[in-house]
Amino acid sequence: MRTPYTCRQCLSLLRNPGRPGRRQLQLRFSQNPRPLAHNHSTKCPPPPSPKLALPKRSLSTTPNRASGQAFEPREYIDAEGNRRTLVLNEDNLFNSFTNSPIPQIRKRAAFMRQHAYCPHPSHKPTRAPNNPTDLEARKSSENGTPPAHVDFECPDCGIPVYCCEEHWADDYEAHLDATKLLTYPITIASVLNELSPYNIRNGRMTPEGLKSFSALRHTLHPPRTGGDNTWKNARIAPPAVRLFILGARAESSLPRETWMQLSYLFHRVQFSLNFIGPESMANRENELPLPERTPLNPFGAVIEDRISNSMKISTFVDYFHNIHKTGYFYPYDPYFDCFVVFHPGFGNPASAHEWEETLPLLLETKVPIIATGYSPGDTQQDVEFLTKRFGNEMDMLLNPGENRFRSLRWDLNDLDPHDVTCSNFGVYAFRGKRYEATKKEEEKEVHSDRTA
Repeated sequence: MRTPYTCRQCLSLLRNPGRPGRRQLQLRFSQNPRPLAHNHSTKCPPPPSPKLALPKRSLSTTPNRASGQAFEPREYIDAEGNRRTLVLNEDNLFNSFTNSPIPQIRKRAAFMRQHAYCPHPSHKPTRAPNNPTDLEARKSSENGTPPAHVDFECPDCGIPVYCCEEHWADDYEAHLDATKLLTYPITIASVLNELSPYNIRNGRMTPEGLKSFSALRHTLHPPRTGGDNTWKNARIAPPAVRLFILGARAESSLPRETWMQLSYLFHRVQFSLNFIGPESMANRENELPLPERTPLNPFGAVIEDRISNSMKISTFVDYFHNIHKTGYFYPYDPYFDCFVVFHPGFGNPASAHEWEETLPLLLETKVPIIATGYSPGDTQQDVEFLTKRFGNEMDMLLNPGENRFRSLRWDLNDLDPHDVTCSNFGVYAFRGKRYEATKKEEEKEVHSDRTA
């Protein structure tokens, strides 16, 4: 029986294997058998019924791999003569966090045991719930045992998730499995492409969004008439499509071949990617040292213009509002420009102050802004903040919902292993409200004192 389909009755049986009144199914044989006696009675006594006991079945789909001794990596020399360290082999590929041969994972398991709390509803809450689906919302502050740190590792995923095995088995249905590269460029392309899965028919695209993205699609899908590889039909190339990735972190360090997917999908246009944010060059100083600020490069941008003849990548280690105020990126064109923010945390109290000065400037550009969230709660929190703060100043272009091209990798929160997130889980889009000027026809007054 697979574990996701284990019923509550079976779980209760496994938690209490010695329940009174249940027949035992375990055969017991005597080591000293009694000798056969000749009984002259015509009635033979009935043979003693064997005592059977139900064997205790493990709920895990994988065996327990806890080893008695720690794994000792060994050094070896590869075919090229380089000295390397063997950490994993074919016999120990799957290990729990505590018994992992990788020191960083063992350190992470120890961090969880010290800071994460058991989510079982029998404990008292340790914090205020973030949303109705939060596991902390099930706990009662009046009736409950004191909070306890996680200590029991799930046999399936090897992550410490509960304080004991009994709470893990009792709350098995609420256990979340802990099970990201192309999701960043393909998420952008899925919204901008003319064959986007988000349209008005399925309710994701709004009429205002159709207007804004139609302008970009007109540029990304130019007409095929005119222009070829000869000078006879030479044609002036349009400007490059500029994508501003604000608050860039991990996405700025992705392999450049990953971002080349945009050029493969829109092969008739050129792209200029601008990664902007104070953490856009984190852990990359040795790879690409920051250049000095000069009159030609006032913000010390790292420019990579030899990736391809159709793509240029620039990285700015600064906030967008500081660059925007100087007019460095002016003018903004809705036919060639688009803003993208991955997991911005607009409504998160820990990061909302970083966007306080940037958001009004973004809405002033009247350019589409594509945003993502790492969970349904995070996406809804950001949308509610934008609606409450800038409801009269913005138009929703793409209604929030699940991203068709989200990452399939799930990440864990060390402070709460049940908080499972996913890169680019939700996607939505908005822009500053545009007021179209309409010309009112002049009405002629008839039979008026002023016209008499």
